[in-house]
Amino acid sequence: MSEVTPQQLKEALQTHFNLEELSLFAFDVGIPYEELGGSGLSGKALALVQYAQRHGKFDQVVQAVALKRPSVNWDAPTNQPTNPPTSQPASVQYHFHGQVVGSAIGGGSVQAENIAGRDIIIGQAPQSREEFNDQLAALRQLLEEAVANGEIPDERDAADVVEDIDDALAEAAAEEPRANRLQRYLEGASDILDGAAKAATAAGKAGLAVLKAAPIAAALVKAVQVLF
Repeated sequence: MSEVTPQQLKEALQTHFNLEELSLFAFDVGIPYEELGGSGLSGKALALVQYAQRHGKFDQVVQAVALKRPSVNWDAPTNQPTNPPTSQPASVQYHFHGQVVGSAIGGGSVQAENIAGRDIIIGQAPQSREEFNDQLAALRQLLEEAVANGEIPDERDAADVVEDIDDALAEAAAEEPRANRLQRYLEGASDILDGAAKAATAAGKAGLAVLKAAPIAAALVKAVQVLF
């Protein structure tokens, strides 16, 4: 088995476990499931992987998955479609409202990979805490892609924005989330992402994860005081 990536581990968890099984699995590996952010199987799987990374349990979780689900093929490409060949795969749209990053997008819609299990409205603030948590989980996945692809050139900025979003996920999952903390974490992340997105736009780059992440972060900042 080659070295397992966070994305491969997340795919294995959400493919080979249901929510109840994932809860029991978290208990077995010493991860407090009730403290994990995210909603739905994809969100919980992502939150579990992030927790394992932050607390030095990543290798332990990989080994536990391999033991409990020996059929997992770690070397298979991730994000393969599960629809039968005769069916039309489901698609999710990102809806961009108005100017998002500089003059990169002025309207219309863009087809994008399903990263949160539902439509993500970019540039539009979430209307409920559930939508807030979904968009935050989607932002974390985009951020993972952006960092892996070197879209945030400064290593310290990349580390800071990951830490800020992870802290925001943990705070949002708390029994009584504190708005001031969420605001602080998200503003820090938004500043870094906005700078990286503007740099990418100035360089004529399109389709980068950071260009999708920046407007989500900005919308979440605006939503904090309303929802929390």
